[in-house]
Amino acid sequence: MYKDIIIENWANSLISIAEEQNKIDKYLKNIVDVLKIIKLEPNFVSFYSNTRLSKYERKKMLTEVFNQKIEKDLLIFFKLMIDKSRFYLFIPIMKKIRKRFNNNKNVLYGKIYSVIKLTDTQIKKIEGIISKKLYNKEIHLINILDKDLIGGLKVEIRKHVYDSSLSNKLNILKKQIV
Repeated sequence: MYKDIIIENWANSLISIAEEQNKIDKYLKNIVDVLKIIKLEPNFVSFYSNTRLSKYERKKMLTEVFNQKIEKDLLIFFKLMIDKSRFYLFIPIMKKIRKRFNNNKNVLYGKIYSVIKLTDTQIKKIEGIISKKLYNKEIHLINILDKDLIGGLKVEIRKHVYDSSLSNKLNILKKQIV
């Protein structure tokens, strides 16, 4: 409960800054890009939350990573999270902000599972099909590799799962036989 209040307060703070400066789109793009980086570097948050390194060292490294790649005020916000020992809440805060921005922009995020890495073109095509046929909203999918699928795709958006994987079809067939 207390953690949720902290997340909400930090999210509200950055949203207010973005609105005051009329940079909602820029902040949203930066946050989406940073979250993609974190997917590739699972130790990102724990590294910058690590108190064995001084706050100065962590902020210096954060600047080296993101300087001139994200909005200056967003980088300052990240450093403030280090100063206030709140970086461990980085992902939930950024997801809360992304969700609030996207609710206003009619955008949904989801995951697309596949056995092999999909190209950006393939992902964009699937996003377009799902957008037109199911949601009538802009869709953004993150590709996650899952060898257990055997073949095909599985898409998760919100709490909905669209599973056309070979493993799912085999499970359905197995249930029908038994």
